[in-house]
Amino acid sequence: EVLQLSPFEVRSEKDTGYVASSSLADTRINAELWTTPSAISVMTQEFIEDTGALDVKSILDYSLNASFDYGDVTGASTAHSDFGALQIRGFRDAQLGRNYFLWRLNSDRFNVERIDLSRGPNSVLYGQGSPGGIINTSTKRARIGQDVDALTVRIGSFDDYRAELDFGRTLAKERFAVRANLLYQDRQGYREFEKLRRASGALAATWRPFKSTEIRFDGEYGDVDQVVALPWPAHEIH
Repeated sequence: EVLQLSPFEVRSEKDTGYVASSSLADTRINAELWTTPSAISVMTQEFIEDTGALDVKSILDYSLNASFDYGDVTGASTAHSDFGALQIRGFRDAQLGRNYFLWRLNSDRFNVERIDLSRGPNSVLYGQGSPGGIINTSTKRARIGQDVDALTVRIGSFDDYRAELDFGRTLAKERFAVRANLLYQDRQGYREFEKLRRASGALAATWRPFKSTEIRFDGEYGDVDQVVALPWPAHEIH
């Protein structure tokens, strides 16, 4: 039986371990990576979980030609965000996307299915992009015919407690699916007064009224109480 995929949808079921077979990063249609003449790296969900990365800033430690630029002496744009100083191939202010739409918030892994990193100017040809490249996070989607039950608990140093719940079900005779992701984290830092308390929830739904038509909903809410310690001592700027 032939499985036909939408040209504008990448399904994570096609990923095998750390290997992804296709991406939207280059052409904005579902293209096989082996036929795409571009530098594209895909961080699958399994890879993100195994590395213990919690956000885009952490996963860049395992990427190629991409990092954070800490050259800003004020630290205002780098110490607390995913997007402050993304650097790809030496170009600062690389684009951060969410389902290939412009995104200017932190992306926690609790609602991230995969991360696509496209390096080079090809990223400016289709939709949002920058000369350095684009880093896109794909949210977890409610998929008809796929049920999900996952609970992840993490306990770490400096009073770090974190719990993630991923729950999805198919309803209404294979025509409707819903998926909920919940997160709670309470963490102290090794620096005095540093802390992070996060409570977030995401809801996704998919309705298939006709055989070749899907209507999708994706929403997320988060409440973050955070004190960020800058990575250098205080100093005077003239």
